Amino acid sequence: MACSALPIRGNASFPTKTYESLVPSSTPESSSDEDGVNKLKEGSKVQSRRRTGCKGLIIRRNDKGETALHRSCISGNLALTRGLIDRGHPLNLRDNCGWTPLHEACNHGYEQIVSLLIEKGAQVNDRGGIHCGGVTPIHDAASCGNLSIVRLLVNAGASTLAKTDKGETPLDCLRNWYERVEKEIDSYTKGEYEVVEKLLRRDLEKEDLKLDERLLFMV
Repeated sequence: MACSALPIRGNASFPTKTYESLVPSSTPESSSDEDGVNKLKEGSKVQSRRRTGCKGLIIRRNDKGETALHRSCISGNLALTRGLIDRGHPLNLRDNCGWTPLHEACNHGYEQIVSLLIEKGAQVNDRGGIHCGGVTPIHDAASCGNLSIVRLLVNAGASTLAKTDKGETPLDCLRNWYERVEKEIDSYTKGEYEVVEKLLRRDLEKEDLKLDERLLFMV
């Protein structure tokens, strides 16, 4: 489910860039195994170019600068995501706004896709482009209450201390989400929230303790 918590999510106002998504150059664009790529083209201005280092592959972007990998992560198409990666699709390309495919998968709550991207080497601490406000994938997941994804990212090395340009940590984002939905979620989800909140708070408390120790030493 898409998350509306981050107003900076939209990128439609940014200028069109050359679209980069991968399609085998020997395969017609109407080929049945490229349905996900064909859908990406519908209603969008698409340009293409051959990407250096991706032999036999053509890279395209739509008018938002989204690649086929971005779109498969937004729609939750695990099979297409896996197929694109297996063909050599770069993992960390940005759309016009600056979001990576991992940002999108975390924002929309697709845990299996997030796991796959991490396994293949996606950058878990990417702060996005200059228009993304310093939001990393774990900020995205926390802001949307995608609790299992937050835990997955932490286990993969995502920084729980990272701050957005507004100074928000993943814990801040998670608490803001909880305040919005507390009256709507069930007891199980509340329990999961408490576990993840404790996980994020633990690292911050450790960092605060280190700071206190340094200040004490200076005195």
